[in-house]
Amino acid sequence: MARPGIRRAASGVSSAAASLLGAGAGGLEELNAQLSDDAVGWALLRWEVGSGTFVRSKLVAIHFNGEDVPVVRRGRLNARSGEVMAMLGEAHATLEVKRKEDLHLDFVCERLMNVLTSDAMEKSMSAEALRKDYEAKIETQKRKVTNKEKSFRGPRTAKDNPSKQISVDRALQAVGDATGPYNWALLEPEKLELHNAGYGGLLEMKEWLSEDLVLFGVMRFTFGRDTVSSMEGMAATPKLVKCPNRFGGSRHRDPNGKAAFR
Repeated sequence: MARPGIRRAASGVSSAAASLLGAGAGGLEELNAQLSDDAVGWALLRWEVGSGTFVRSKLVAIHFNGEDVPVVRRGRLNARSGEVMAMLGEAHATLEVKRKEDLHLDFVCERLMNVLTSDAMEKSMSAEALRKDYEAKIETQKRKVTNKEKSFRGPRTAKDNPSKQISVDRALQAVGDATGPYNWALLEPEKLELHNAGYGGLLEMKEWLSEDLVLFGVMRFTFGRDTVSSMEGMAATPKLVKCPNRFGGSRHRDPNGKAAFR
């Protein structure tokens, strides 16, 4: 199930396309921090009501029509409101706000009480109960995000932990293992030595690329959740890797994984 409070916002609409202003899991308060009274923007807020197997997700589209935006510019941007709303997708309710100070939890609870409590089991909830329920879910989500961030602290790549020597074969085996400590590895072409390896995915691997380097890379992509998953990617132990070398020949790995010249 999607996390409570996550939202995405679009702003700065040009003649070409809308641009992403921000996205996060901190709910309405975090969304509000992204807004400015001298800008026009659109946002999609997910609001979860209830708990356990009875939790319900409601999507609220928000049109932020900044009151300090010059009239002509505001009109031009608002003319594309339908286009941006279509990008955000269907929502259970839509709100328009002109001042960021007006976009607060009590306002949303009062305006959307009937929508947020449309299910029979939620109709008995008051606006106050709805607000407290939402705040509790957001706090839970914030703790989860904080705990997840803490779990990633410390050395993330092989080079970040130089005291621990990792061989090429071990790094490739780790990438090929669905539960391995690395999900990407980069090899240098001259001796097929390990350039680096890590478990932070594509974005982390890109940090170790450079336009003045030639490198070979392998990455593991895992899809699905819990015990039901599948793995896609290149073979972790290369059967053949060819690359030009400075002497005009080529270098390869034989079936046993050893580097050799050809």
